Amino acid sequence: MKKINRIIRLYYSCLLIFFAILTVACRKEFPKVNDPANCGTATNFNEVFENFWNGMNYNYIFWDIDTTDWDKVYKKYQPLFAKLDIGNTEDIQTAHSHFQAITASLIDCHFSLTFDAKFQLPSINPALERKKKNPNYHSPIARNSYFASVFTNYCDEENKVTGRWNNFMVVSATIEQNIVYLYISDFILTEIYEDSRPSTAVQSLNNFFHLLKNTADIKGVILDLRGNGGGYLSDLDLLIGRMIDARLDMGYTRCKTGDGRLDYSPWIPAYVTPMPDAVKVTTPIVVLGDMFSASMAEMTIVAVKALSNGYFVGEQTWGALGPLVDATAKFNSGIFSCPPLIKEVRTSSHALKDKNGKQYENIGITPDLEVKHDQQALSAGKDPQLERAMQLIMGN
Repeated sequence: MKKINRIIRLYYSCLLIFFAILTVACRKEFPKVNDPANCGTATNFNEVFENFWNGMNYNYIFWDIDTTDWDKVYKKYQPLFAKLDIGNTEDIQTAHSHFQAITASLIDCHFSLTFDAKFQLPSINPALERKKKNPNYHSPIARNSYFASVFTNYCDEENKVTGRWNNFMVVSATIEQNIVYLYISDFILTEIYEDSRPSTAVQSLNNFFHLLKNTADIKGVILDLRGNGGGYLSDLDLLIGRMIDARLDMGYTRCKTGDGRLDYSPWIPAYVTPMPDAVKVTTPIVVLGDMFSASMAEMTIVAVKALSNGYFVGEQTWGALGPLVDATAKFNSGIFSCPPLIKEVRTSSHALKDKNGKQYENIGITPDLEVKHDQQALSAGKDPQLERAMQLIMGN
């Protein structure tokens, strides 16, 4: 999710707090070593492990709710890494196995380890491995399933606009003339609007905003975020901000204020701001999501559920709600590297909870109306999840 540091004001609030707090209560951690960002490239596996352990100790945002005993990890694995030779192929594979074991239970569902290409090691994604073991796990809905069922059999052709921008796709339409529908494959709305090149994706988005304003006797809105893995947080204002006429308080966020494992900022209100040309939607707004709806898609669900007329239909989501920014954003948490072996440690920069104080990291959001994935029905041109959303809107 590139350029994700273009963020809503909840991040700016957190950044201001970071500079405003001049003194923090830092807890002495075990062991005391230097910040890995300042220690250069490791020359042996002992240094690789120290840098990784220390980087996680400083940067990981979920230590207050993660059950992993990080000090125990150090005691167990530091001697094991110290025995390995960074120039030995078998030892490199052993180190990879150690990192898999160390990170297997971390609850950050954005977390991943990517290794330098010269070591030819597969990336490590603990959340994905856990998901694959879920008995309800299924493949994401194939794009052609949308064309074969939703876009063809449900959308009103005269009001439908299909748009593309690189690999991004957006479809806006009406269903049964008075339900406004929007499908978004990824959240990069801000970028496509800022791109100077003509784009059919912009046309489709503008069609959605037009339909919000001009659909006669509008019965409701469906936001289809199934398979949407996230993107820009600034898209919250751009999308949800078009359907509200007052600030929407959706939850709270916090970041790190120091190197201490539990040096957190206070919880800061997270909210969506209405756009200047917004039209308040008073009829039901229903989000469709599934187990592959993650990150910004889940934050959108949190925002919609904060509305009195907001609902979520589908499956339990991925559970990656800790906002993510790229390494150029200078927070005390988030992405870092441990060269030469580890190219990138990807981890959330913030924690998020909803307006009721609930955190969903590694849990996912439970739908108001659960409708399981049915590939057989989709292949036959039927979409039970979409139909349930339509029924909810029509009062059934």
